[in-house]
Amino acid sequence: MVAPFSKAVDRVFDNSLICGLGYLAVVAAIATFVVIDSWESPDRLMSGVGVVSILTFGFVFSAHPGYVRWRHVVWGIGIEFCLGLAVLRWEVSEIYVLTKFAVILETTFNLCITICKQY
Repeated sequence: MVAPFSKAVDRVFDNSLICGLGYLAVVAAIATFVVIDSWESPDRLMSGVGVVSILTFGFVFSAHPGYVRWRHVVWGIGIEFCLGLAVLRWEVSEIYVLTKFAVILETTFNLCITICKQY
């Protein structure tokens, strides 16, 4: 029962036009969300300008720009975007992340003090 469904899904996703339309739909959905979310304060889009400029800079000055695997780049940026939404939009995750970050900073500070005292 699963095998015919799996073959049908494989046939659909083997079509590059359908895959391209799927990727375009995802990009359009993210762009729509960003535009609606930053409609009141467009200064929040500066980080997006930074990401685009860093990617452009890296691509232009790369020794082999044709070897860039854009799927990996897009997945990385997508994961970063989702984690940023989770941390910045939900109070529970913000408190959790800030608490863990404070522990990391405190541990690093204590380690630096211990090393400095040895010298």
